[in-house]
Amino acid sequence: MISSPLARGACPSLSAPMLTGDGLLVRLNPLEPGFLPHILAGIAEAAARHGNGIVEITSRGSLQVRGLTEKSAVLLAGDVAALGIRPRTGVPVETSPLAELDPKENPATAELAANIRSLVSTGGLSARLGPKVSVIVDGNGSLTLDGLAADIRLLALDRSADRWLLATGGDGRTCRPVGVMNSADAPHAVKTLLERIAARGKSARGRDLGDADIAALARGPRPAPAPAEIPIKASPVPIGRFALSNGNAALGLGLEFGQTEAADLIGLCDRASRLGASEIRLAPAHAILMLGIAEERLDEMGEMAARLGMIVEPGDPRLSIAACPGAPACHAGHFAARKIAAGIADAHGAMLDGSFRLHVSGCEKRCARPSGPTLTIVGAAAGARFEVSAAAQARTLARADERGIAPAFARIAQACRDGRKTSETFADVLARLEPLRDDEEFGQPR
Repeated sequence: MISSPLARGACPSLSAPMLTGDGLLVRLNPLEPGFLPHILAGIAEAAARHGNGIVEITSRGSLQVRGLTEKSAVLLAGDVAALGIRPRTGVPVETSPLAELDPKENPATAELAANIRSLVSTGGLSARLGPKVSVIVDGNGSLTLDGLAADIRLLALDRSADRWLLATGGDGRTCRPVGVMNSADAPHAVKTLLERIAARGKSARGRDLGDADIAALARGPRPAPAPAEIPIKASPVPIGRFALSNGNAALGLGLEFGQTEAADLIGLCDRASRLGASEIRLAPAHAILMLGIAEERLDEMGEMAARLGMIVEPGDPRLSIAACPGAPACHAGHFAARKIAAGIADAHGAMLDGSFRLHVSGCEKRCARPSGPTLTIVGAAAGARFEVSAAAQARTLARADERGIAPAFARIAQACRDGRKTSETFADVLARLEPLRDDEEFGQPR
């Protein structure tokens, strides 16, 4: 049974799709960590049959199907069930997409996450928490989860020692350290903190926990003091080859702006199966990981992915861009967001140095909004605005109509190059760049 469509800001699922500008959207988080190639192809076939044929992987590694109606969403749910896919329920407890396969990860990670899932699934706790509340168990391996926000976070401080940093709110850099625990005591501490979040109401998050909430941990095993410096290592994007414990390698591929056509995904899965892939896992940063392909054949897989427009190099400038579907896929979009984003990546890739994210949004809803410093191109009936934001402050640099977006960005890029000092990133320059003049050059009257 499908419930009424959700409002924006909720978490869509098979049973509770969300209304967007191009119809209903469904998000699928399977219980198992990955898919057999033919199963993922089956989902893509269902997306083409019941939706608009667009399949997405989100920044957290969830799968989305777009362009559904209330009737076709029911049919999609039936097809997913027929494929034997069990959706995840309850509080998400997330681990690395290479969990149990990564030789650099703390080996207790998967068991710790499973124990937390089991403990927090009792007593109706999930029903008392908001839909976006989540827990991360980061084994500190090849693909860390430092870039993802969570309400409760556990980070392995060492691969071999049973020492886990407990923290609340934020991502790996902005979270609040609580203390250090072992894997036997950590699940109970996580449940205690989730109970404190639930006591504050369904809108509460981990960032809302105060000193009194943290003090509640004293009723159980008390955490040891957190280290003075939290070991934060920059996690690579899940693109390229990653060594596995069994001596093989996984191949990470990225979807351009998190999206692909169902037909392309079907072809990719078919090719992966022919090359011997045993499993395909979804990963953060809009990526997929191919497992089981012999290392000498990984290049063939990468070459096909590149022909389909997918990202195969970790330095690809498209990884610094977040773009909504835009027009014509979304009727709310004032311009073709992803076409514009691709053009900027081709023409100005050197400016996309990873110090900021370019966000291309076809309307004021600002779907696909990234975190951190951003340069946003946002569409409106009166034309597009270029906004630079950092530290919760935003200011407008330029305005343009659709035809003037590319020239306006070129002008901004040139101003950044001209004003950039040797030690500066482009984010540094954008933070102090003055608004551009002569708006009429970009199709806007004075």
